[in-house]
Amino acid sequence: VHEVICHCADSEMNAALRIRYLAGESVPRIVGYDQDAWTKLFDYHALDADLGLTLAEGARCWTLPLLERLSGTQWAKVGTHSEMGAYTAEDWLRIYAEHLHTHARQIDRNLAAWKARPCLYMFRGLLIINSF
Repeated sequence: VHEVICHCADSEMNAALRIRYLAGESVPRIVGYDQDAWTKLFDYHALDADLGLTLAEGARCWTLPLLERLSGTQWAKVGTHSEMGAYTAEDWLRIYAEHLHTHARQIDRNLAAWKARPCLYMFRGLLIINSF
């Protein structure tokens, strides 16, 4: 769960910049990143998950007014994504509109699996397996 929250913070901050590059640059270039490598490289377990949630929310709040003001020309611009090729604001919206919802479902599944696991403990020298 912690890693997912940290990934969401990094991803939402990237998303906020990506839409700005698409709308504001004459030749928009969007750079991909290796999200799995970032988890280890930036030691997500050492980061503050609460701050990650705040950053993800803040990036979205900061971006919403921009989206509401984009012109038709800005929505129609085509940039180049380093991994996906042609990339538009519509592509951006399709990806990021669902992104946090996808990870929220992932977190729900992870928590359900955690709660459903058998609990092992020792009692008077005996190994006890308890399911909740």
